[in-house]
Amino acid sequence: MIGCLFDLLFLLTVILSLLGLTLDGYITTDQCVLFIISFVILRAITRAFGVRLGRLIFSIGTPIALLLIFSITYGHGQIGDIFRILGILLPLLIVAFGLYIMLVGSLRK
Repeated sequence: MIGCLFDLLFLLTVILSLLGLTLDGYITTDQCVLFIISFVILRAITRAFGVRLGRLIFSIGTPIALLLIFSITYGHGQIGDIFRILGILLPLLIVAFGLYIMLVGSLRK
C-alpha cells in the first residue's frame, strides 16, 4: 500500500514537471501525453515484476530524465543549446563522481 502511495507521488511529480515544460512551450502537448503514458506504463511494468527491478530502472532513469528536462529547459528547446548544456554538465558529473569515489574509498574501514 505504501509503495502505491510513493508511485502516486512520483507520477504526480513527473506529470507536474512535464506540464510545466508544456506550458512554457519546450515540448508539445503530444509529447507531454506520450511521456506521461510512457512513465505510467514503465512504472506499472516495474511494479508487476518486482520492486528491485523498479528501483533499478528508476534509480537510473530518473536522474537521466531530470538531466534531459534540465537541458531542455535551459536550452530553450533548441537542439544545439541542449547538447551544449549536456557537454558542459558531463565534465562536472565526472569530477563529482570521482570525488565521490575518493571519499567513499577513504572513509571505508
